[in-house]
Amino acid sequence: MIESHAQLEQARGALVRVENALAALRARVERQNPALFAAMSEDYRANILEIRAEIDAYLGIDATTEPVPLWMVLEGERISPRDISSRLLSEWLGNFRKAVYGVAAFLESGRLRLGGGRPQSWLLDATDPHIVALAPGSIRVGLRLPVEGDAQSDLFEEDAVEPLPQRALRHLLSVAEWSTSNSVSPPHDGDMTLDEISVAAHFAARLAPSPRSTVRTVTFLGTMLSSASPVRLGAESRERMRGLEKMLSRIDDEVVFGLIREIDLDARRVILRERGEGVIDLKCHVPEELMGSAERLLNRNVRIRGLISSSAPDTITVREISEDIPRG
Repeated sequence: MIESHAQLEQARGALVRVENALAALRARVERQNPALFAAMSEDYRANILEIRAEIDAYLGIDATTEPVPLWMVLEGERISPRDISSRLLSEWLGNFRKAVYGVAAFLESGRLRLGGGRPQSWLLDATDPHIVALAPGSIRVGLRLPVEGDAQSDLFEEDAVEPLPQRALRHLLSVAEWSTSNSVSPPHDGDMTLDEISVAAHFAARLAPSPRSTVRTVTFLGTMLSSASPVRLGAESRERMRGLEKMLSRIDDEVVFGLIREIDLDARRVILRERGEGVIDLKCHVPEELMGSAERLLNRNVRIRGLISSSAPDTITVREISEDIPRG
């Protein structure tokens, strides 16, 4: 990935050298043995296409006829632009889709949908990214979100209302961009509340590779970014965003109700279900001294008091547990 004029000049020099080497190989081999030339030139051709794609990306040249709002580039030592793993590609497209859906669902309802409950089909469709381009050079995928009606240009009209998925993606990219900076304070993106920044950090961390991932860096570039510079995420970016989420999270003492359906004795955890329509199941971490009470209350409605963090609203640390006996 080219990030400076000096690197651009180096890439141009490399391109000339590879093109000259391919021309020399062609002069020596092609006429006598075309099949051998085709085999020997494969790596040269791939290298030329990769360097050209990096130069085009740095210069802002789009090889497609349709503008690409966002490029996602996956890079790693074991990633080949000529032999792309469908599993790897679907995994990262899935990470992207789930991140946009998670933030959009929070913006729409004020609740995180981390488990349980039925996803909203209209929001799933609206946050399902469309692949509008594929380009050589590692794995380069051009993406855009679905837009209702004809014109994506309507998004840029002065009085247009920003669609929820677009707003969610903007929040994700804002936090991702912050993670590559040296800033200590939370990112500033106008209309983002601290809770929204925390949620965006939770999901944006999934767009960065883990230390053991085949993908070593994930780069975003395109018109959806607030700056012209690419956003390049590595394992350190993932940790930065997780730290931001924890810094902004709140701990609340809450009382919840539901039905105990599952118990994991080894993990000292119970699952609270049937909490109300559209309300997520709750993982309840139970201290050892309360596990006996939890076992006796299996398949019963209970009242639980405990601590819930805003960064993990599907989990409660139990302090009290008792049967919820209907009055009257």
